This record gives sequence, structure tokens and C-alpha cells, in this order.
Amino acid sequence: MMKRVLNLSLSLVVLAVGSVLPVLEGTRAEAALVTYQFSGNISEVPGALFTPGGLGANGFNSGLKLSGTYTFDNATTGLLPSGLPVQMYNNSVSTLNLSIGNYSAVLQGGGTNLTTVSSGNPALYSVNLGTAGNLVKGLAPSLFSINLADETGTAFSSVALPGNQAPNLNSFNVNRWTLAFSNGKTLVGSLDTLKAVPLPATVLLFGAGLIGLVGLGARGRFNHSSVRG
Repeated sequence: MMKRVLNLSLSLVVLAVGSVLPVLEGTRAEAALVTYQFSGNISEVPGALFTPGGLGANGFNSGLKLSGTYTFDNATTGLLPSGLPVQMYNNSVSTLNLSIGNYSAVLQGGGTNLTTVSSGNPALYSVNLGTAGNLVKGLAPSLFSINLADETGTAFSSVALPGNQAPNLNSFNVNRWTLAFSNGKTLVGSLDTLKAVPLPATVLLFGAGLIGLVGLGARGRFNHSSVRG
């Protein structure tokens, strides 16, 4: 009986590991993908997009908040020759979701998708993404941009895409986001937060917890069988 219980316990652990491994393999395969979460405020609303007390979908006002995420691949190859103090990464972002009040927009496939990093003076971090969303007062969204600049040139030591640590907003004296609509009408604001979302760590903890639960269940069966014996 004890041998049968031990074999059952081992089989359960192997089954649990087998169930978790595909998730972990997927994590390793997508290790270069990093998601950033951001939030901010509106500072400028053009008249064509302004509605007193507007909630976003019916027009904007300066009291609305910006929030969203974008996912990029930090293994994207740069477009410029190595050795330059600036590098551009085309099609580096795979997803974008942003909200301003109750208005939302997403990445526009086939549109502008360019990230620029400069380690010179000034140091720059710029993300420019084509966007798609519903019309606001007859105007369509076209381009979402984040532009950070450090005039001391110390924010970046290389022109590689930032990875699991997002650029520190406190390192930049220029902090600006924009959402351009048709006819050149543009919302302008600044970011309050920009941080990486630790998805790989969540997956690993889930796997470890699952294995631990299976182990506890098997140990309970083993103890119960020992008492009966």
C-alpha cells in the first residue's frame, strides 16, 4: 500500500510539473517581451476636442486622467549603425491600450511604430505609435507619443531599449505625452508613472504554488494511508 501511495504521489508531481512547463517554456520564449504601465494628466485640450465636464468619449476636459499599457520587444534590432549616440527601433511595440476618462484607443497595425533612445546630450526616450479608436467630436485619433528628454545626457548609458526597468521619470526634465487627432488637434499632458509589469514573476509563482499544492495533497494521502496501515 505504501509503495502504491508513493508511486501515486510521484505521478501527481510529474503531472503538475508537466502542466506548468509549457507555461514556463512560453515565458522563456517571450522573455524579450516587456509590458510598461503608465498614467498621467492632461494639460492642454484644443477647442475642437474640448467639452466642459467632458468624460472623454464626448469630448475632453483638463480634469481627465490618462492610463494604459504598451508591450515592446527589447530584442528588436536597431535601424541605425552601431556606435552612434542614438538608435531607432521600428515595430518594437506589439500592443498598446490607453484610456483618457471613458475614451480608449489601441495600436493601429501598419501605422507609425517607432521607439528612439539616445544616450547623447540630451538623452532621449521617445515612443511614437499609430492609434485607432472611435471618433471624438468628429475627429479620429492618429498618433500617441511619449517623449522624455534629459538635457544633462545622463539618463541612459547606452542606446539599447530599456528592459525590465522602465526609464525613471525623475531623470528627465522634459516629460510629455501627446495624442494627436485628425486636423492636427492634439491632447497634451505629462506622465505621473511609468513602470514595468512583472508578468514573468507572476507565472513562476503560480507554477511553484501549483506544485506545492499537489505535494501537500500527496503528503495528506500518504499520512492517511500510513494511519490506516
